[in-house]
Amino acid sequence: MPQPFRFSVVISAAPSRTAFVTLARRAEELGYATLLMPDRTVTGLAVLSALAVAAQATTSLRVGSYVFCNDFRHPALLAREAATLDFLSDGRFELGLGAGVGPFDYQRLGLRFEDAGTRVGRLEEALSVIKRFFTEESVNFTGRHYTIAEMRGSPNPL
Repeated sequence: MPQPFRFSVVISAAPSRTAFVTLARRAEELGYATLLMPDRTVTGLAVLSALAVAAQATTSLRVGSYVFCNDFRHPALLAREAATLDFLSDGRFELGLGAGVGPFDYQRLGLRFEDAGTRVGRLEEALSVIKRFFTEESVNFTGRHYTIAEMRGSPNPL
């Protein structure tokens, strides 16, 4: 089924709260569908906090990650953060998740940049974990990379 073509805008920094809110509102006024933010160590703003402000400052603009690096956050905690932002923004959050763009951010964080197969394997497992948090009341999971015991899967994303 064909999907409508949408335009998004990517914002990674702003000199002030006022400037950031103005950019988000202007993107909405211009008809952009989504405001996206990259998950990099070289950008100025923390993604989840900034997206929450953008969602609060707008009424129809969707907000999303462009893209979260799976290795920077535990999938159980990311699922909770994503579901919370989606819930509080009336269903306007879009989750983007990837296996990592390159070694630079990993080195800055003191993390080992492993081979693509390992990173993609962790990403596949993380997606399984996140889906469970979005669909089950209580999550138990044991995999190669992650273990979760008796965690509530709420709030539910819209």
